[in-house]
Amino acid sequence: MVFPWARPCLNKCGRSSTNFAPKLKGKYLTSNVNITVADRHNKTVSVPIGGRFRKFRTELGRKVTALGVLFDFTGNSANTTVQKVENMVKEGWFQEAIKDEPDLFLLAG
Repeated sequence: MVFPWARPCLNKCGRSSTNFAPKLKGKYLTSNVNITVADRHNKTVSVPIGGRFRKFRTELGRKVTALGVLFDFTGNSANTTVQKVENMVKEGWFQEAIKDEPDLFLLAG
Protein backbone atom coordinates (compact mmCIF):
# COMPACT_ATOMS: atom_id res chain seq x y z
CA MET A 1 0.00 0.00 0.00
CA VAL A 2 1.25 3.48 -0.84
CA PHE A 3 0.02 6.30 1.34
CA PRO A 4 -1.17 9.33 -0.65
CA TRP A 5 1.46 11.58 0.93
CA ALA A 6 4.34 9.20 0.11
CA ARG A 7 4.02 9.21 -3.67
CA PRO A 8 4.69 12.95 -4.20
CA CYS A 9 7.76 12.71 -1.99
CA LEU A 10 9.19 9.72 -3.81
CA ASN A 11 8.38 11.21 -7.20
CA LYS A 12 10.19 14.45 -6.30
CA CYS A 13 13.09 13.00 -4.34
CA GLY A 14 15.58 15.44 -5.76
CA ARG A 15 13.97 18.23 -3.80
CA SER A 16 13.41 16.01 -0.77
CA SER A 17 17.05 15.00 -0.56
CA THR A 18 18.39 18.54 -0.86
CA ASN A 19 15.70 20.64 0.83
CA PHE A 20 13.49 18.55 3.06
CA ALA A 21 15.61 15.76 4.58
CA PRO A 22 18.55 17.93 5.75
CA LYS A 23 16.21 20.24 7.67
CA LEU A 24 15.02 17.29 9.77
CA LYS A 25 18.59 16.62 10.96
CA GLY A 26 18.61 12.82 10.75
CA LYS A 27 14.93 12.33 11.61
CA TYR A 28 13.87 11.66 7.99
CA LEU A 29 14.60 7.96 7.55
CA THR A 30 14.96 6.18 4.22
CA SER A 31 16.63 2.93 5.17
CA ASN A 32 16.29 1.28 1.78
CA VAL A 33 15.73 4.21 -0.62
CA ASN A 34 18.54 5.88 -2.55
CA ILE A 35 18.70 8.72 -5.05
CA THR A 36 21.15 9.01 -7.93
CA VAL A 37 22.93 12.38 -7.95
CA ALA A 38 26.11 13.87 -9.36
CA ASP A 39 29.03 14.10 -6.93
CA ARG A 40 31.53 16.97 -6.85
CA HIS A 41 33.43 15.34 -9.76
CA ASN A 42 30.19 15.15 -11.78
CA LYS A 43 30.06 11.35 -11.51
CA THR A 44 26.72 9.75 -10.70
CA VAL A 45 26.45 8.14 -7.28
CA SER A 46 23.61 6.47 -5.42
CA VAL A 47 23.13 7.94 -1.94
CA PRO A 48 20.48 7.69 0.79
CA ILE A 49 17.78 10.36 0.66
CA GLY A 50 17.59 10.54 4.44
CA GLY A 51 19.19 8.74 7.35
CA ARG A 52 19.40 4.93 7.27
CA PHE A 53 18.46 4.57 10.95
CA ARG A 54 18.25 6.57 14.13
CA LYS A 55 18.87 5.63 17.75
CA PHE A 56 17.33 7.59 20.56
CA ARG A 57 15.87 7.33 24.06
CA THR A 58 12.28 8.07 24.96
CA GLU A 59 11.37 10.40 27.79
CA LEU A 60 11.10 7.30 29.99
CA GLY A 61 14.59 6.16 29.03
CA ARG A 62 13.66 3.36 26.62
CA LYS A 63 16.26 2.72 23.91
CA VAL A 64 14.79 2.85 20.39
CA THR A 65 16.31 1.96 17.02
CA ALA A 66 14.13 3.39 14.23
CA LEU A 67 14.21 2.50 10.53
CA GLY A 68 12.24 3.88 7.58
CA VAL A 69 11.58 0.94 5.27
CA LEU A 70 9.50 0.61 2.10
CA PHE A 71 8.27 -2.89 1.30
CA ASP A 72 7.57 -3.95 -2.30
CA PHE A 73 7.32 -0.35 -3.53
CA THR A 74 7.57 0.15 -7.30
CA GLY A 75 6.13 3.66 -7.79
CA ASN A 76 9.42 5.51 -7.34
CA SER A 77 10.89 7.91 -9.89
CA ALA A 78 13.62 6.94 -12.34
CA ASN A 79 16.45 8.53 -10.34
CA THR A 80 15.65 6.56 -7.18
CA THR A 81 16.06 2.94 -6.14
CA VAL A 82 14.19 0.99 -3.49
CA GLN A 83 16.34 -1.85 -2.20
CA LYS A 84 14.61 -5.12 -1.35
CA VAL A 85 14.46 -5.68 2.40
CA GLU A 86 16.08 -9.10 2.13
CA ASN A 87 19.15 -7.36 0.64
CA MET A 88 19.02 -4.40 3.02
CA VAL A 89 19.44 -6.61 6.09
CA LYS A 90 22.77 -7.88 4.70
CA GLU A 91 24.27 -4.37 4.54
CA GLY A 92 27.01 -3.38 6.98
CA TRP A 93 25.14 -0.30 8.20
CA PHE A 94 22.12 -2.49 9.09
CA GLN A 95 24.27 -4.97 11.01
CA GLU A 96 25.76 -2.01 12.91
CA ALA A 97 22.27 -0.60 13.61
CA ILE A 98 21.04 -3.81 15.25
CA LYS A 99 24.29 -4.73 17.02
CA ASP A 100 23.29 -3.12 20.33
CA GLU A 101 19.89 -4.47 21.32
CA PRO A 102 17.38 -1.68 22.01
CA ASP A 103 14.24 -1.92 24.10
CA LEU A 104 12.30 -1.73 20.84
CA PHE A 105 12.70 -1.47 17.10
CA LEU A 106 10.46 1.06 15.35
CA LEU A 107 9.75 0.37 11.68
CA ALA A 108 8.09 3.20 9.80
CA GLY A 109 7.29 2.95 6.14
